[in-house]
Amino acid sequence: MMAYNIRSPSADLDEGKVSDYNAASYKMRRLDMLFTLLNEINNNLLVFNMDYNVFNYELKFSVCQQLYQEVESKCTDDERKEAEELMHAIEMFLQKRKIVIKSTKLNKESKLKVDSTAFTIVKKSLYNYEKKIRHLIDDHGMDTKYYDEDDDPY
Repeated sequence: MMAYNIRSPSADLDEGKVSDYNAASYKMRRLDMLFTLLNEINNNLLVFNMDYNVFNYELKFSVCQQLYQEVESKCTDDERKEAEELMHAIEMFLQKRKIVIKSTKLNKESKLKVDSTAFTIVKKSLYNYEKKIRHLIDDHGMDTKYYDEDDDPY
């Protein structure tokens, strides 16, 4: 796939020192897949995602958590604390408040209702959490570097 093996000139086949594993390309692929998914689900957070069997707002939270796990080891203690406080607050809110409520009428027809106040809070919180994680990934050099014409290294 995207990873490659480099045979070291000093590699000793008898000791098993044949190649170096380049995990960076796989990490970049994971990040790309997560960002692509995040961009797709951001279009409508209230849609029930049949592929993942959750609502898109729940999926967005999960994807942000996965992105955070990719960058967490590079974060400072303050960065970790701030990101984890946001994550914990969203997690607690989602446990206490239902965003989508299933209601059943007398004729046994069920409908889904949205708690618009709770959804607004979750939507804003998820936006802030996503923004924080994107900044951490960018700040720690795990995203594509963008150059101005004056900064172009070539």
